[in-house]
Amino acid sequence: MELSRHGYNHMIVWLDKNIASPECCHELKKAFATTTNPESNLQTSINEVDINNFICDDNAQRDTSFLDIPFPFKLFSDIEPCLTFLLENAGKKRIFFITSGERGEHIVPRILNDHRKIFTDNNGNIYKDSIYVFCANVAYHGQWALDYEELDCIKMENDDRMILARLTRDIANYLKSKGEQEFSNDNNSSSVELALQYFGWAKRLYEQADKKIDENYEQSIIIPVNYNSNQSFSSSLFDNNQLLPGQSQITNTTLEKTNSQSLTSCNNRPLFYIDYKIHQGFTLNEEIFIKNALEIIANRLFKPEILQNMYNISGTSGELLGARVWSRSQLGNDKNYYGMYDLLRFQLMCLKIKSENGQFPTIHIYPMYEKNETQAEGTVGCISCISHGSTFSIEGNFQVKLNRYNLDASNKNIGNSVYWAGTIVHEMLHNLGHKHKNNDYSNQWQINIFENCFIYNGNYSI
Repeated sequence: MELSRHGYNHMIVWLDKNIASPECCHELKKAFATTTNPESNLQTSINEVDINNFICDDNAQRDTSFLDIPFPFKLFSDIEPCLTFLLENAGKKRIFFITSGERGEHIVPRILNDHRKIFTDNNGNIYKDSIYVFCANVAYHGQWALDYEELDCIKMENDDRMILARLTRDIANYLKSKGEQEFSNDNNSSSVELALQYFGWAKRLYEQADKKIDENYEQSIIIPVNYNSNQSFSSSLFDNNQLLPGQSQITNTTLEKTNSQSLTSCNNRPLFYIDYKIHQGFTLNEEIFIKNALEIIANRLFKPEILQNMYNISGTSGELLGARVWSRSQLGNDKNYYGMYDLLRFQLMCLKIKSENGQFPTIHIYPMYEKNETQAEGTVGCISCISHGSTFSIEGNFQVKLNRYNLDASNKNIGNSVYWAGTIVHEMLHNLGHKHKNNDYSNQWQINIFENCFIYNGNYSI
């Protein structure tokens, strides 16, 4: 069994009217074509190649070891020819299918209702890693995708880096499984050689996926907020602060993002970048629900009236912080702040500036499952905002666990989303070092008051 007689047993098919256009998205197509290609020799000189011909021309994409597939990476703009091509290759090739939300809303139900064989293995089981919906409006398109949640074959993303990293890792998993299959077939030298080739390709793709992770591919919610960063705030909030946006000096931290984007909304309001990563273990329905809650956080977290609402209720009282949190902040000698109760004002200001600069520390959301009343958990003090006089730094990232036992993602009421947004914010404040006594959620504690002020959008009263 000679290696040269074997071709790629998988292909990538992409349905998107913009992606399929020769005039559009050159860099994006280049990234997908090279990152998912185990034969990475072209990566160093890809800028010299016409990327559209590289993808669509069979001679450019075909390697001598893979003679039986002309288009490992096929682009379509229209549904019908794409579906025809998928059906022609059903059962012959392992297909990884990317689609826009607009096209996917129509073709994916047709495939999964009437042509499931396109993504079914020899045992009649549907491949879990099959369909990738690349769309801007995840909340909308997630609704029709929920009809197929039990199949666990749809991945939906609004960030190109995230979907590319997932796709690359899924192809690597497939190649690894092919290597294991060849290795177990028999012990002749050609099978072993082919298995080692598959393992080598898988290793290369794992490395490529890891590079995308290292490039901070975590998704960003980019939301215009309802106030201008140059407006005057209440004296109890941000006035007389040396670190106001536009005059601040931000020290380098481990949170710097090398490829941050700066956007301006049409009404000249600032845009805030809230970075997050939802880790594996949630259902698609739960992921969509969590993203909706995070959008609420992006809209509300930096509203000055919410912080003012909290201070109007809490004043300066209460034991507020975990051990060493205040000393670590180095605010003790800063005359712009008045004591431990004022730390949250400083922290929100630091996070606000980082957010406006596209450097918001990542909110990691992890699943947990406990049959009790616990809603969420957050480690106290895992992220620090540190004053350096006229500069500041942020160390660490947010770490939040959500209890799936109590996460009622089927409840689409906006009040439920706001409640869970408040729950996540509560744990983020734990991460920042704020605390309350065990199981004491009364208004004695600043963290509890802020959560309620957040939920009531600055209109909380007791």
